[in-house]
Amino acid sequence: MRRIGAIGLCLPICFGLMFGAEAKAPAPKERPAAPAWEALGPEGGSISALTLSPSSPNELMALSGLAGFSQVFRTTNGGRSWERRATFDKTSWDLAFDPRDANVLTILTDTGILKSLNKGTSWTEFAFGAKRFSAGGKLAVHPADSDTIYATGSYDVVTGKNCMAFYKSADGGRTWTAVKFNASSNSGAATALAVSPSRPSTLYLAGFFSTGIAVSYRMYKSVNGGASWSVIGTEIADQVNALLVHPANPDKVWAATSWGIYRSADGGRTWQRNDGFAFGYSLAVDPANPNILYAGYDKKCYKSIDGGVNWTEFVSGLFGTGTDIVVTAPAIYFGSTGGIYKSTNGGQTWTAAHSGIQASVIPALGVAPSSAGTVYIEFQADGFYRSFSSGNSWQRLPDFYRCDKVLRIVVNPTNPDKLYILAGG
Repeated sequence: MRRIGAIGLCLPICFGLMFGAEAKAPAPKERPAAPAWEALGPEGGSISALTLSPSSPNELMALSGLAGFSQVFRTTNGGRSWERRATFDKTSWDLAFDPRDANVLTILTDTGILKSLNKGTSWTEFAFGAKRFSAGGKLAVHPADSDTIYATGSYDVVTGKNCMAFYKSADGGRTWTAVKFNASSNSGAATALAVSPSRPSTLYLAGFFSTGIAVSYRMYKSVNGGASWSVIGTEIADQVNALLVHPANPDKVWAATSWGIYRSADGGRTWQRNDGFAFGYSLAVDPANPNILYAGYDKKCYKSIDGGVNWTEFVSGLFGTGTDIVVTAPAIYFGSTGGIYKSTNGGQTWTAAHSGIQASVIPALGVAPSSAGTVYIEFQADGFYRSFSSGNSWQRLPDFYRCDKVLRIVVNPTNPDKLYILAGG
């Protein structure tokens, strides 16, 4: 996140000399009030996680957990509009409603959780404890016991050396116990977690660790609520980005990676990769039909209607990397690094559903010297935009190949349609 601005410095100096009398300093002038700042958009931005209220299919919470600054947004009308409920000077990764109480919301931060008992009006912070971090982890609340909360992350075994870690609280987040995996590793973190809805004592966890140059990926299973774990999924040699358990069968589980989506029907003992091409950073199941699955990826949503064997790719109207998916009876919500998108036809087409959300990262901005009000911006992880009205409205421009994000935009002094762009990083 780069801020672009201008700083002006003026140092008036006065000397007063009076003969036969004491020199007096001029009376201090009141400092003018700082000008107010106005958010100009575009609307949308980086969404880390979505969660659905247990009391209404039209109420969702969205988390934007950028580095060092997080925002929480709420909709009660199925994504037509959003209101900001809270901001924190913290990095955060995940959030979850209490499955039995729509007033209770929990957020996973770098060092613990934030918990609200009134839908985000006020918050209480609870820490994991010394040397314990979430590090891009996941959060889960026990479906039948609200006081039991699970989280994943890393544990600093020796300063500068981290291992995969699992955290559990049995008192609503006030205190935590930790389980360390591969404690002799130089680095590592647990990044995926799933709890069986029908048998909550069954948990699946995945992450990575390194004892040197090479990185190893591991998946674990617990059948006693996280007290002990066994290694599974050794045939998956990729980082697991998301895990999903069948709503009624704890032995059916799916794992999404950047190289394929895997499924197991025997509790993780054996795994099969999907047929064809399908990849994922997030996973969701249709609550009305467990054979229908969705996976979020880069500007894509994959859908399976046969339990994860075959997948169909949908791209119409999607932008950003799919960080989370929520499926309700009337709609599907796709949270991404570009905003929130909604589909009402099973994922075939998508429309933006992030009105009221201002969570964009703008790494570059260019102003046209010869055309008043013409501004170009890079909307990180979303696209390239232009405004003819000094930011009051925006037009998405066609995407183009770049090494990475745009770092600088320079507009030709006499031709506002000619741009010079530096990309990389």
